[in-house]
Amino acid sequence: MSRRVWQGSIVAMLLLAGVCMMTLVFSPSITLAKDKEFVYDKVPAFSVIYPSNWSVDKENPWKVMFRVEASAKIPVMDIQVLEIPKGVALADIGKYYKKAILDKEQKVDSEIVSDQMKALKDGTKVNEIVLKYKYQGWLDLQATIVSAYKDNKWVYVCINDSSYNDPLRNVLYSLKFK
Repeated sequence: MSRRVWQGSIVAMLLLAGVCMMTLVFSPSITLAKDKEFVYDKVPAFSVIYPSNWSVDKENPWKVMFRVEASAKIPVMDIQVLEIPKGVALADIGKYYKKAILDKEQKVDSEIVSDQMKALKDGTKVNEIVLKYKYQGWLDLQATIVSAYKDNKWVYVCINDSSYNDPLRNVLYSLKFK
């Protein structure tokens, strides 16, 4: 077999392999488990998309409105709707969350890693804060909280995860108001 024919055969096999891979990737019959959606249908109506392998935490120790966790018990996502704290601007709600919620729940002083104003895809202004703390005094965790003020309510989505992982912003910023 000549060198030119051999090279042509290799190119043809590589092209065929690429077509097969693309068929598998884009085939509607081969799908991964779909993400789940939490829907809040009261005022302010909103939804949040989260991974399908997370399940409802039946213990829900902090009694938040909605709490799911991965099978390894981390990451954990909390969703809550509360009254807007009097005199607390959206730009300061992350610091309020640190002092009034996280530090009290964990009985430790958390460290602010990042605190900034951002926006959801629809333009809704949000405060995003990243806090690091030691769960039960030894496990390095981080809480990333996205908060919005909507219809005179404070809506937040919080994900607690290992401090070594990047925050799951794709989940946090799936927050969508109706």
